[in-house]
Amino acid sequence: MSRHILHASPKMKWFVLLFTFVFAIGMNSFRNSFQFFMLPMAATFHAERSLISASVSIFMITTGVVQFFVGFFLDRFSVRKIMGIGAICISASFLALPHSPNVHIFSVIYGVLGGIGYSCAVGVTTQYFISRWFDTHKGLALAILTNANSAGLLLLSPVWAAAPYYAGWQTTYTILGIFLAAVLLPLLAFGMKHPPNVQGQSMKKSYDWQGFWKVLKQSRLIHILYFGVFTCGFTMGIIDAHLVPMLEDAHVSHINGMMAAFGAFIIIGGLLAGWLSDLLGSRSVMLSILFFIRLISLICLLIPALGIHNSELWYLGFTLLFGLSYTGVIPLTAASISESFQTGLIGSLLGINFFIHQIAGALSVYVGGLFFDMNHNYLLIMVVCLVLVCLSALLELVPIKKNKHFHNEESVEN
Repeated sequence: MSRHILHASPKMKWFVLLFTFVFAIGMNSFRNSFQFFMLPMAATFHAERSLISASVSIFMITTGVVQFFVGFFLDRFSVRKIMGIGAICISASFLALPHSPNVHIFSVIYGVLGGIGYSCAVGVTTQYFISRWFDTHKGLALAILTNANSAGLLLLSPVWAAAPYYAGWQTTYTILGIFLAAVLLPLLAFGMKHPPNVQGQSMKKSYDWQGFWKVLKQSRLIHILYFGVFTCGFTMGIIDAHLVPMLEDAHVSHINGMMAAFGAFIIIGGLLAGWLSDLLGSRSVMLSILFFIRLISLICLLIPALGIHNSELWYLGFTLLFGLSYTGVIPLTAASISESFQTGLIGSLLGINFFIHQIAGALSVYVGGLFFDMNHNYLLIMVVCLVLVCLSALLELVPIKKNKHFHNEESVEN
């Protein structure tokens, strides 16, 4: 590694964060643009919506599985090389998809090749990369990075909405593939430098399996963090899939405006959570606060569901409060992991972190629909969410008195 990187200026990390933010927006365009192109793509292949949507299901399964293993690769290989492989796969997917002979080949390219590329390019890799750059302001930095997806959707939605009708989805995908290869890959190579405290070796000699299993078996901190991530994924999954149907069943007016406010508070809440966690000097306290906010939001949703008091203000309160707590848990958990355990285990622990979140979300979507089919309401799934969130809010406070003890004793030495 060059000398000037080892002695990078304090401002350098913020430029790297900016470049990584732009990189993440570009990579997320692979996922975010699909919903806008779905109908034109279905028309091209003369396929039903369910058939073209199968590519997204394959994509979600692939990303959930691959990100689990990417975490382990990060502890042995260069994170920038893994991100580069991911960017190449996504670029190749964009370029290959317009030439798919049928919808089945399209689904394989989008779901498998694109899913592998997405898992390597963003998520665990970008969280790991930025957490290594920031010793201070880590919570804020990871919160900013987490909002790249929302920012990209906000900024590029007008482009995605117009592109199928003015250029066609095939031409748009080809342009995106060229842009990723010609602009974002050089940005990764020349702008997103190795963190100053990382050696230039692309591969480590061996993985510390003994230390890994010791952390998973003995670390109370990692157990609490993972339970919180499960709770976060479970409650986010049910809301992502069923919030609009809930509001429609309750005959709430101005649903579009309420969802727009929900999106705005997601961004605000994520940034505030990161900044406040740095200010408080405790990830656990901020995580507990986020879960208490989410608990209050679920109570707001439960009150009209029980018939205690029917008012749209309860639903508005829910969307605003849940939005504030929406994105903070993942980046703060990532920050806590990166600060509490040895460098050689961080990637694998982050990979498990994302995997748990994905599994919990998928489980809640299915269980929420199952409970609704059984009872014709969402009351039971709300109670389950309330119990999980209440437990997480209390459990996150457990490590506070022994925060230093966890850092010194539960971090496994090389």
